[in-house]
Amino acid sequence: MSSFQRYRVLFLVIIAVLALIIASPLIERYVSAPKTEPLTEFSVLGSYRNATYPYNLTSGDVYPLYFTISNNLGSQANYRLDVKFRTPQQPGPDSFNYAKSSLSPLTSFTFKVNDGESVELQINLEFDYVVDLSEATLNSIAVNGTSVDMHDLLVEWDPEKNAYLGNIFFELYLYDDSTGNFQYNQRYLSLWVNLS
Repeated sequence: MSSFQRYRVLFLVIIAVLALIIASPLIERYVSAPKTEPLTEFSVLGSYRNATYPYNLTSGDVYPLYFTISNNLGSQANYRLDVKFRTPQQPGPDSFNYAKSSLSPLTSFTFKVNDGESVELQINLEFDYVVDLSEATLNSIAVNGTSVDMHDLLVEWDPEKNAYLGNIFFELYLYDDSTGNFQYNQRYLSLWVNLS
């Protein structure tokens, strides 16, 4: 048996590997990684930049929240973040019907995010309220130091939860070039709080 025949398999393997290496740029054009669905990521962290969120509030204390909005839509996007508050008796966003809340925002933030990038927003909340036996009266909510009059909104006592429950929530909107308006992005974050 000649030495060529002995190493024939080895030579064929080396030639096949070299052919694949040389052809890999051409193969890459036709075979690519699976594409991901374009989306916006939206998350919030509490005061300690973790999942410790305020629940039992104290009137006059400031509660910082840290929001991250990540754009994976394929191009730069313009966003609006609406800050809203409701009692359990008022309408909130509807996850099943992808509908925003009909309540007016306390305030809004607009910003741009480049594709593949993220923006972090710090929002400081301060609640001014008075508690009596059966209800809490919410006088105002300050968002980043700007006070919004809540017109003495009554928050009823919930005997099941043993709390005066309110819901602060944040709806995300995306600017639509075709309509020239911000459209609800079907993304919201919600925190229940006790006005104790």
